Amino acid sequence: MVRALDRREGKAVWFFDAGAMVSTPPLIVGDLVYVATYKALHALDLYSGQPKWKADLGAAMAFVGTPAFHGGAIFVSVGSTLYSLDAVSGKERWRVSSPTQFWSLALGGPLVYIGNADGSLIALNQSDGKERWRFKSTYPTKEEIWSAPAVAAGVVYAGSRDQTMYALDAQTGEKRWGFKTTGESVGDPVESAGVVYFSDSNHALPMGPRRLYAVGAATGRELWHYETRSTLLTTPTLGNGVIFETITGQVMALTAR
Repeated sequence: MVRALDRREGKAVWFFDAGAMVSTPPLIVGDLVYVATYKALHALDLYSGQPKWKADLGAAMAFVGTPAFHGGAIFVSVGSTLYSLDAVSGKERWRVSSPTQFWSLALGGPLVYIGNADGSLIALNQSDGKERWRFKSTYPTKEEIWSAPAVAAGVVYAGSRDQTMYALDAQTGEKRWGFKTTGESVGDPVESAGVVYFSDSNHALPMGPRRLYAVGAATGRELWHYETRSTLLTTPTLGNGVIFETITGQVMALTAR
């Protein structure tokens, strides 16, 4: 179920039954709201919630990545398939299938970047889905890259379950640096003012000790970390020099320095 609430009073304006679990944030582009489930991508009117179109994506329950928009297209991953759909009509532009699970995606320039359960981070053309490059961890485990990538200033940052945050050249996939954490995984990164923030935790891991890291975007060197005996659940959010992070049962605010 998706609900639209009045921002001032919290009253329901409309609701929409998507017919399957909605596990990703809705995407708003202009006057449309895009809602992704493992069954379909729905386009709704922003003000009334009335359906504009529906694109069938599958039938079996699977991981759904947060949809993204660029150049008149919606990009979304469902299970082992990555889709590009026309934002106005919902018509499929292209799809790419993999033997293993796709995770979350990010857009940058002409490319779409997405992690895969085979341990790869893959860059594909937004225009036709053709693969441009593929990066795989050099660690023996070749653990899956399941954090949502972040793209900034020609660099892609992505975390792997081999405990490493990677910085890769956005055009070639060449590794610039890798930062090894002390935790069991690496959460979604966010870059701001030359610093990359990320945790060594995610929703699938038990409580702490866990760390939130600040690492130099150019060097991969640790600037600081904050440790808590909890589970860091979300991508860090920054605003007015403060970092906000959800931990188990709380919201934490730290000064960015």
